[in-house]
Amino acid sequence: MRIAGDGPVGAGDAGLGVPVAEGRWQPTRAGVVNSWAWAEEELLFADGWLTLAGPNGSGKSLSASMLVTVLLDADVSQTALSVSGKAAGTLLSRHTDRDEQQDRTGVWWLEYGRRTDGRAVEYVTTGLWLRAVGKAVHRVFFLARGRVGEQLRLQVDREPVRIGDLAAQLAACQGQAFTSSASSAAPNRARLSEHLRVIGDEHDYRRAVREELFAPLDEVQFDALVGVLRSLRSVRTAEAISAAEMGRLLSSALPALDSERLTVIAQAMERISELEDQLERARTEEKLLQGAERAYRRYVEAVAVVEAASLITANTGFDAQTRRERQASEEAQQAEGREAEAVELLAGTRAEIGELEGRKNAAEEELRGHAGAVLPQREQRAVELAAAAARRPSGRMRSVRRHFGPRAPPGIRRMGSGRRRAPCRRCPGRCGWWGPAGR
Repeated sequence: MRIAGDGPVGAGDAGLGVPVAEGRWQPTRAGVVNSWAWAEEELLFADGWLTLAGPNGSGKSLSASMLVTVLLDADVSQTALSVSGKAAGTLLSRHTDRDEQQDRTGVWWLEYGRRTDGRAVEYVTTGLWLRAVGKAVHRVFFLARGRVGEQLRLQVDREPVRIGDLAAQLAACQGQAFTSSASSAAPNRARLSEHLRVIGDEHDYRRAVREELFAPLDEVQFDALVGVLRSLRSVRTAEAISAAEMGRLLSSALPALDSERLTVIAQAMERISELEDQLERARTEEKLLQGAERAYRRYVEAVAVVEAASLITANTGFDAQTRRERQASEEAQQAEGREAEAVELLAGTRAEIGELEGRKNAAEEELRGHAGAVLPQREQRAVELAAAAARRPSGRMRSVRRHFGPRAPPGIRRMGSGRRRAPCRRCPGRCGWWGPAGR
């Protein structure tokens, strides 16, 4: 299939050659141009999966190792290229299909894609450019934010792209190139530097792939991933393999932990044991606290009931006091109204009194110049004199009381009345007073 538009021709709704998962990279396409037994080939992944079918010796494992493991860590040693893990065949022999005298240029590439939260699609292409000249092979790894067939053209007029043209395309899509620092790679570095400011070493390619496609894995985790992939290449799907053998295979593929990491793990496990003991104690304390909480909750509920009753009583008293206050306020308002009326009546009375006093004073002024004005005073004087005269005894009675005392007998007369002389109590026979006849 060829590239057309936004995806491979014929892919469409089948999901071939396009990413499906969101937020993580998936292999979407792979291809080879003029290397080994391939003239030009494009392989499509479905949801990150690819199946290579063919008879033994057809190159399935070779193609998978070149497209996957080599383009992940840039390890082109004979051990890394071999499926069995033993040295067998070089990169030059694979590229030239065992014709090491051949002058040949080719490219291996693998594309990754992912969908973002906004449903946009991003692509990253990794690749290896090879040039076999005089029993030597020159190699340049590249990493670009572009797609083969769109931003990257790896073949022009059915001829593999030259290193200078590839560098220009990488510069246009902000790609990176990585090549060996050996003196034999100097010509390639010179051509790359004409278009790219920075040219990394092959060891930098491994780090760039990990940071771009496999974040947040660190170097150790990435090594373990690649080791597992290489170990799984030795498993033949046509042969039965037990679970124990698969476990041993995967265990052997994982890198051994160093002593420092083991120490950290041991300390962590010891700390976990301590935390488990603390957790058990905390659970026991939690049960005790829950029991205390239930008892305290009952106590709080009882106190709340008592306080609520007190509050209801207080509220009732407050309502009664409010009613009394309202009644007193109404009575005070009524008293204020009556007081205002009394003040108004008092003011009116005072006004009338003032008016009457004015009239009285005017009448007195008018009577003061009249001839009968002194008549009341004279009448009063006459009454006073009459009262004084009534209280004062006559001269005869004073003489009798002086001789006979306050209790003088009645009928006392002077001598010469022809009566028998009555002796005087004070001076008998001398004052000339006699008592009544017959005494």
